[in-house]
Amino acid sequence: RCFMDYMNNEHESKEEMIVGRYIVEAEKINNFKYDLDNADSNLNKFTRNINKNCSHICDNLNALAIEEFKMSISSSIKDNEWYKVLDDFSEAYDNWRGSERIHQPMPSEYLLASLDKVQHFIGQNKLNVKFAQQFSMDLMVKQHGQAPRTATKTNSFKALSSNGTMRIAQLIIYLSLLSMISTATNTELKLFIDEIGVLDPQNTK
Repeated sequence: RCFMDYMNNEHESKEEMIVGRYIVEAEKINNFKYDLDNADSNLNKFTRNINKNCSHICDNLNALAIEEFKMSISSSIKDNEWYKVLDDFSEAYDNWRGSERIHQPMPSEYLLASLDKVQHFIGQNKLNVKFAQQFSMDLMVKQHGQAPRTATKTNSFKALSSNGTMRIAQLIIYLSLLSMISTATNTELKLFIDEIGVLDPQNTK
């Protein structure tokens, strides 16, 4: 009788408790993975939008030196070894949570092993993500009558062109950002730019 009571009542409640604990841990990891995906997606969207604005601004700079300017901010999040581990787990977990759980209330051996692998990476500090190292920025400047030049590191940006041309490039970036965040045609944002007086002495008055 005790065995039957356990199988009919306590066994079921224990099963629910185990599944509940599994879901709590799995959701934390799944949400972390989706946050990473959103960061990667938003960065790509930002790059497309800022380059669209840069292109529009360059079209109106006929009298200045720059013919074309592009800014590329890329993410290496999905290139990491740990991302593949997260992605495999997340895909299997989403499938189970979505439809498979109806026919299979308990996580499969593969799901349990996938979660264990992720937790092993966490335990070994292989998921200690340093976000500053996950992104890189490239700048491309094409002056009238010249071949495009690209810089891939911050300390090489200045070598792209002369100081005057790079100040124009800097202004293109600021104007593009203004276009992206502005919600009205009469929006103004005060910017402090190094050596703004070199561009025009009137700027210092």
